[in-house]
Amino acid sequence: LASGLYVPTVGARAGAMGGAFVGLADDYSAVHYNPAGIYQIHGFQATVSLQDAIPLASREGVLGFVGVPGYGQPIGDALQATSEVNHYFVPGVYVYMDGGAIADKFGICAYTLANYGVEWDGDKLYDDIIDRYSTSPGTPAPLDGPGYRAIVGDAPDYESHVTGYVISPVLAKRLSDKLSIGLTGHMLYASLDLRDGGWHEVTY
Repeated sequence: LASGLYVPTVGARAGAMGGAFVGLADDYSAVHYNPAGIYQIHGFQATVSLQDAIPLASREGVLGFVGVPGYGQPIGDALQATSEVNHYFVPGVYVYMDGGAIADKFGICAYTLANYGVEWDGDKLYDDIIDRYSTSPGTPAPLDGPGYRAIVGDAPDYESHVTGYVISPVLAKRLSDKLSIGLTGHMLYASLDLRDGGWHEVTY
């Protein structure tokens, strides 16, 4: 579902450094990793970022029919499917400026915490089923024997999509050469969208 629990990193440099960036925190992405580090940003700075998450998924399984004795047992070859190649863009805007007496630096940032998912094309899966199990090419005919169900009607697409957007005010104060403090708040909007369906089945 949703191609796994994957959260894109905030900032290409921070992502390349992994967890080590928490101790450095000297660029626009510090609002996410360590807000105390933004005092190292000099003067006014505005940054726009954009990432593209392209999840790819595949699955293998077996095809069963409701009504078949021993339902769930393999019938014929394994059924394979590959997800659609979708682009999930991850934008961000980060603005920092000098804070005066209250703080050395403050800013307002709006960025994407998560935007990813996976989609399966029902038509491709439908064609695969027809090609493997139909007695006539392109026709959803039942297998031999009582109790089998044929798939008829339009094939549905399946999709799972996770999004998360953040607005973060942030400020930082340098107390000494080796100590600074930071404060940020996260106003988060998140959603999980599911698109699911089913085929109409008739019993033979």
